[in-house]
Amino acid sequence: MKFLSFRGKIFLLLTVILLLVAASIITMSRRDMLTAISDAERHAVENVMHLAARDIGAVWDTLFTGKVRDVREKRDELMAMGEYTVSVLQAFVDLAGREGKDPRATQEMANAWLRKSPMFLQKRKMFAYDENSRIAISSDPELAGVDISMLTDIKGQPLAASLREETRRFRKGFAAYRQSLKSGQAGQGERTQFASFFYFKPWEWVLVVAEDGQDVLDSMAFQRAAMEKQLNESLGRITLSSSGFLVLRGDDGRFVVPPKQDHPGLLDEAFFARLAADRGEDLRTLRLTSGGEAWYVSHQYFRPLGWTLAAIVPERDFVAPAEQLIERQVIAFAFVLFAVWLIAALAAGRIVTPLSVLTRFVHRLPDEDLTAAAEIPPAIAELSTRRKDEIGQLAGAFLAMNGKLRDNVAQLVHETAERGRFENELKIASDIQLGLLPQPLSAEVRAAADLASFILPAREVGGDLYDYFLLPDARSLCLVIGDVSGKGVPAALFMAITRTLVRAAAESETDPARIVAQVNNRLAENNPNLMFVTLLVGVLSLADGHFQWCNAGHPPPLARLPGGSVVVMEGRSGPACGVRGGWEYRAFSRCLQPGETLLGYTDGVSEAVDAGGEQYGVERLQAVFAEIPQESAQALIDRVVPDVQAFAAGVAQFDDITLMAVRRS
Repeated sequence: MKFLSFRGKIFLLLTVILLLVAASIITMSRRDMLTAISDAERHAVENVMHLAARDIGAVWDTLFTGKVRDVREKRDELMAMGEYTVSVLQAFVDLAGREGKDPRATQEMANAWLRKSPMFLQKRKMFAYDENSRIAISSDPELAGVDISMLTDIKGQPLAASLREETRRFRKGFAAYRQSLKSGQAGQGERTQFASFFYFKPWEWVLVVAEDGQDVLDSMAFQRAAMEKQLNESLGRITLSSSGFLVLRGDDGRFVVPPKQDHPGLLDEAFFARLAADRGEDLRTLRLTSGGEAWYVSHQYFRPLGWTLAAIVPERDFVAPAEQLIERQVIAFAFVLFAVWLIAALAAGRIVTPLSVLTRFVHRLPDEDLTAAAEIPPAIAELSTRRKDEIGQLAGAFLAMNGKLRDNVAQLVHETAERGRFENELKIASDIQLGLLPQPLSAEVRAAADLASFILPAREVGGDLYDYFLLPDARSLCLVIGDVSGKGVPAALFMAITRTLVRAAAESETDPARIVAQVNNRLAENNPNLMFVTLLVGVLSLADGHFQWCNAGHPPPLARLPGGSVVVMEGRSGPACGVRGGWEYRAFSRCLQPGETLLGYTDGVSEAVDAGGEQYGVERLQAVFAEIPQESAQALIDRVVPDVQAFAAGVAQFDDITLMAVRRS
């Protein structure tokens, strides 16, 4: 089989695709199976961890609840004794007040009562310290005058100062300490003491009732030892996967639940240091390598107990079942692949033969005359009707393409001829429109009024117009600039009609308002499409510079005075021409000074936009107009037009641009 042939390429392509599909399925299924089985094993490990953590949490809750209960009972008892002591001392104060005794004598009486009271002759003691943190009275004579400012509670906070502040605010408080009252320093052999504190305002003392609390701590230690034994028995028997295990280790390095067997190099200090670095009160997982083997570790830290629970499982335990299943899958895929390979070889031959026939048919198409009728070979015609599969559809598509191609070629020839004719007509229309532009004025007229103009259509033909001509009296110059609604050929025709009507009206009228009124009436007579034109018609007296103008909806012209300032020649004479007849238009007038320049323009100038959508604007036009030196009218046009084009660089021109400038000499 030649693999360069189409049949060989199809066969090779199908073979490669099948191999790739088989390899992909095996690869993806292997990954999915490994992932699914590994995830299931890891999930089982995490479930065991959750159960173990719940067991530890439940035991700790029981232990902690018992401790809280015992401490509360001790606290309530001490608080009651403190309340009683405060009431007794208050009674001494009241008695001293009635009998007028000295406060020191009263305090000595209270001190004597304390030493004889049966409540403080056993394991309890009572004392009071003043604002200098010195013991003023005590049930133990040896404590009199001892400075306890250096005492701290079991949390390391200053005992005397903090409890004085707390009792002054809340009247009473409770704390535990493990220090020697006689020395005021840490006592290594002292037992833990629980104490209630009360603020006694008459003497500015803090009363303390203390009792040995070591029995509570001893009871907790006994319960904790029992809890550790219970956890060792329950968690030590658990096996994770095939060879995984649980360990429970304290921050002091002692194993509460030791590993089932030794694992050299695994459960060393570096291992538990890594767990401590990843420590959290929620369940955490990590992977590490020890002794050339990968291990999966799930761990959780119990902060109240200072314990770390870790489930340690070798990674090979997770993937062994999946690897066996994959081996069986590869064997099954090999048999399936061989069967599919044989079927693909047979299918390739059935596909290629009709394709060869279609190929020869397509190769002949470029050499045929596509403008003539098509001759379809019988083999192709039979193929499109006999075969109902994709080959038959392809043959039918080729036949439809052949017919459509011939139709398109004929249509293209026709449209090309029509397009050439249309473009030629547009070229002629453009030449005619440019030919309608006025001829240059005589030197005598230019000596009195320097005039320049510019027009740039947005298409081949445009709707803007300008005109200038001498009136029949030969003493006045008529200036016309306008903008027809719309674009293209209709606007150009309307523009030509408007220009003709203006010239016709000017044969008998010199008033620009009456000229515009006549043009408006004639345009409105037969205007079914409601087209209109904005007009600015002005009449300039060449002798004295008197200028009359009529503005029919057109942008107002600009005038630059000899001093350089620019003014807008405001004033609307009436609406645009052509919409409705019968309008009366109003004329305006002013006298142009020698050196004064007028500038008329269409909205294609002021509404030109840049790439950001910002318009050129009348303000910018005024600024450019004001900056141009007092030169000729043509120099003004030559400065304004490039500025507009530079502003709109990169943006297609959407409207005609027309300018007319006249400068009185």
